[in-house]
Amino acid sequence: MNNFFNHKAFKFFSNLLQKIPLYMKITILLVFVVLCQAQAEVYSQTASISLNLKNSTVEEVLSAIEEKSDFYFLYNPKLINADRRVDVEVKDTPIQTILNKLFDNTDVVYSVDNRQIVLSNKNLCKILRKFHSRQHENLPEK
Repeated sequence: MNNFFNHKAFKFFSNLLQKIPLYMKITILLVFVVLCQAQAEVYSQTASISLNLKNSTVEEVLSAIEEKSDFYFLYNPKLINADRRVDVEVKDTPIQTILNKLFDNTDVVYSVDNRQIVLSNKNLCKILRKFHSRQHENLPEK
């Protein structure tokens, strides 16, 4: 191991690293972080799974998706009617397509953030948006 640190190439790169200004080091770090984030977003768009569930509850389908992928769901079972019975037969299908079919003609909307999928009720979202906009209307001006 001592030979590694005494090798000419290691000394060269060590000296070079010391000469790089701090702002360049920070820039390299930020580029690396952005690339990692882009990779995470690509996963959510390309992840595909196969499911064959008959007369299963929505909750069982969501659990199966969690088991077969790196996604996890956040939801209130009462707001999304998790006891509703569905049939899901898909092969190598993107998860977003499965969710679109699963919640078609329902009041459920979802948002994907990295590997987290948040399920909510459309009507509740509308109410919260109205409430939020009214709160901002009543703010005093500076």
